[in-house]
Amino acid sequence: MRKREDVTAKELRRLLHYDPLTGIFTRLVGTGKGAHVGAAAGTMNGQGYMLVSVKCRQYRAHRLAWLYMTGSWPQHEVGHRNGKRDDNRWENLFDAPPTQHRESTKRTPERRAMLDAARQRACPPEQAVTIEKLRLRVSYNPDTGELRWRASVPVSEFVDEHAARIWHGKFAGKPIAKRNPKGYVIVSISVDLKTHYLQGHRVAWALMTGSWPEQQIDHANCDPGDNRWSNLRQATHQQNQWNRMPGVRNTSGVRGVHRSKSTGKWVAQIGIDRRTRHLGAFDDLSSAAAARRQAELAQFGKFAPQL
Repeated sequence: MRKREDVTAKELRRLLHYDPLTGIFTRLVGTGKGAHVGAAAGTMNGQGYMLVSVKCRQYRAHRLAWLYMTGSWPQHEVGHRNGKRDDNRWENLFDAPPTQHRESTKRTPERRAMLDAARQRACPPEQAVTIEKLRLRVSYNPDTGELRWRASVPVSEFVDEHAARIWHGKFAGKPIAKRNPKGYVIVSISVDLKTHYLQGHRVAWALMTGSWPEQQIDHANCDPGDNRWSNLRQATHQQNQWNRMPGVRNTSGVRGVHRSKSTGKWVAQIGIDRRTRHLGAFDDLSSAAAARRQAELAQFGKFAPQL
């Protein structure tokens, strides 16, 4: 049974713009989750259909297109004349009774090939966003670490002139301030109808070096929002884990140091090669912290947390 479709045409037109010539939806209102005004709306599901989020619920784009153009939800399924499920141009859509829809969606070899091609178009964000496209949209100040939207972006980077005007009016020349719950700067860029979310420190690395980093990027001072070039360095996953602040469950304020409930002493330890090495039990916190620090410098080198 189909989920209840409770969005009205008026609400849809307030939130999204649909171009019947291209079949693309663009956002008129930001969602607060990185999908900014002017961004192309929609992601492709495993069946090759475009899904668009409206009021926290996902709908198939071809059904939203029908609602947008006619003012009411379709009574039957909506078919694609050319068999391409992600081609939502108005001329390609038709109201298909059940029998006709089943006939139009039979898994013929040709249709399977088109579906496979659609799936292959989905790729990780850093593969989808080229360095050239990144530089057209974003600028980076290595001294301050600030990422900023370009003051002028070519219209060719958008789905149409309408989307370009909306984006320039809201974002052009402004700093990129969006952060995720962990404090990392997030850069959202739309490519081929899909919005890709990129971590700011990796964007900074790509803009400075001309290529995406092959490893993780570590913040030397453990501040995830400090993207100054002098604060960034490539690191393995293990090295990145070495250089981090105490977790929320830490009660001593020092990584690897806790107070023994049985003896009352401060116990220092360190993890090496997935094994915990005991560094000793001390009467005071400062001595335990010093032992932990000495072990960090010996084992982690330049990736030991900065004090």
